[in-house]
Amino acid sequence: MIRRFGVAGAAVGVLLAVSAGLTLGGCESSDEEEEALGGCWVHDGSRGVLVLLTKDGEVKAVASGFGKADYMAARKGTGTLWVSDSAAARLTRISGSGTKELYVSGFVSPEALAVDPDSGDVYLSDPGAREVVALDSGGSVLWRSGLDFPPRSLALAGGDGRLILTLALTDRLEPLVYGLEPADGAVVFERFLPHGNYALSADPEADCFWLVNGEALEKRSLADGSLLLTVTGLGSPRVVGAMGDGCWVYDAAGKDLILVDGDGEAAAMVENLPGTPELSTLEDKVWLTVRGADLVALYDSTGQRELRVSTVLSPSPLAAVR
Repeated sequence: MIRRFGVAGAAVGVLLAVSAGLTLGGCESSDEEEEALGGCWVHDGSRGVLVLLTKDGEVKAVASGFGKADYMAARKGTGTLWVSDSAAARLTRISGSGTKELYVSGFVSPEALAVDPDSGDVYLSDPGAREVVALDSGGSVLWRSGLDFPPRSLALAGGDGRLILTLALTDRLEPLVYGLEPADGAVVFERFLPHGNYALSADPEADCFWLVNGEALEKRSLADGSLLLTVTGLGSPRVVGAMGDGCWVYDAAGKDLILVDGDGEAAAMVENLPGTPELSTLEDKVWLTVRGADLVALYDSTGQRELRVSTVLSPSPLAAVR
């Protein structure tokens, strides 16, 4: 079911409940979209709001009524945000001005999100239903791809030849990665992994993806999930954030955030973070949050901090606006 909201952001009742397409009018000007680029949406867990920060750290928009937000993804070129809430079993679409534009329900436990930068189609992992679900930008379901095992994390990669990537766990808690066609959800490949793995990331314009496999960081092919290179020497890799054909990785042993380039070499480092971060990347920068430290910060590709925001409390999750 799709619920549409008025331009002021308050619910005006169920105006439309359809299974066909839904098109909404634009809520942002080109100037507003330009201001959002390079910024970041972040959930303020203390206040129960979503905050859109500009690349200069100014608050551009606030969306209230979000005591819980599990995952978020922003569409490229706009401030439009999609938010999943597994407790309420729904998605919410928010404009760059903070307006709640629509709710979409009909899921079991919606989790990770990715948004196609060109079409605006949304891809969602629903582990409770063992499905990846595709929706158009108006919230109508395009397809559901039933999988043998519940999908968790999800990413989009490949530029013009895009592929949906999702990491799942078998009934024996064995990790495997699926590659799915965006057009219909058909499985292109599935590859079991030999070690515990709960982190996967890809840049939507890159032709590879990255994942943590045990104590190693791996770069893998979009064609069949095969291994391209392995980065070892990390004490305890945890969180990854792909940037181009490289990847930021957090090493929990040293509390360092390391940028690994496409050849597997360390290119930059942010040392001694106060806790495990969440990451969301731009073309050449990375936004991060550390919830326990009330840290929201923007770093460039050399590891230099460009910005720290101290006004957002208990920040998590986040979504950069490319």
